[in-house]
Amino acid sequence: MFDEFQTLYKDRAVGCAPSAEAMAVLHKLKGSSGTIGFSAVNTAVADFESKLREWPADPGSGSAYEGEQSRNLCMLRALIDGTNPEDSTLYGRKL
Repeated sequence: MFDEFQTLYKDRAVGCAPSAEAMAVLHKLKGSSGTIGFSAVNTAVADFESKLREWPADPGSGSAYEGEQSRNLCMLRALIDGTNPEDSTLYGRKL
């Protein structure tokens, strides 16, 4: 799911806000990660989603915002890549 978001995010014009489709995929990732107990991923995705929703309307001023969000995207990728089943609050619980 993150790969799908990342592709959609990178396919937009530099300085422009992510598409509604990209935001919908990110929102789905936020919900899914929370549902299966990955709290750190859920919180990080929620924060990133919030920052992306605040994207400046003017593409010219979005260029500076672009760098910050690119760094956030890289940090989120690292967090997701480093997440293990044991990190879930549901791990080892009988359901």
